[in-house]
Amino acid sequence: MLKDKRYKLEKAINHLEYELNQIDDSELRMLIRYRYEDNLNYVQIAHRMNDYGEKIYSDDSVRMKLNRFFEISTSPLKHIFSRLGTLAIISLTLVIN
Repeated sequence: MLKDKRYKLEKAINHLEYELNQIDDSELRMLIRYRYEDNLNYVQIAHRMNDYGEKIYSDDSVRMKLNRFFEISTSPLKHIFSRLGTLAIISLTLVIN
């Protein structure tokens, strides 16, 4: 029983990783990972992103970019994250690791 649940969780995480890697915009992939894998807030994400490049990020710009992606996206990630939510994604990751 536990092995079956673990298998299903691993499969779900693999599916999330696959869908995330289908996003062409590497900046957006980083934002999603910081938000949903690392559970960072928008201010923390902005600070991390500002360490990487020339572009200046604010918490509002991070929030808006993520919101825009989920509003207009046809990616299955939109539906996965909207159904599961942040806490479920973190829980899945913690259980597997």
